[in-house]
Amino acid sequence: MKKASKGTLTIRAVVAAYLLYLAYGLTQDYAASGNQTVTVIGIVVFVLSGGVILFTSLRSLARGEYEDGRESDEPSEEEAGADTGQCTEENTKNGE
Repeated sequence: MKKASKGTLTIRAVVAAYLLYLAYGLTQDYAASGNQTVTVIGIVVFVLSGGVILFTSLRSLARGEYEDGRESDEPSEEEAGADTGQCTEENTKNGE
């Protein structure tokens, strides 16, 4: 599975914070709402989804579990040849 970039995780954290803000806004309007059951369901959905997204995004950022564009999962041809002991064109020219 491909890892998310640092920017993507940051955007997810901001969106999650916004969901929590919306849940807070719903709690402020709870008494004035016409259908309080729907309001409670909205608050619960926003708090749960925002909390999970915020927690997982911040945890991934803290652990460094993101793609920063500097590393590659697959080794380059030179690294692969050096690691396996395979003879590369450069090694042949140098007499190794």
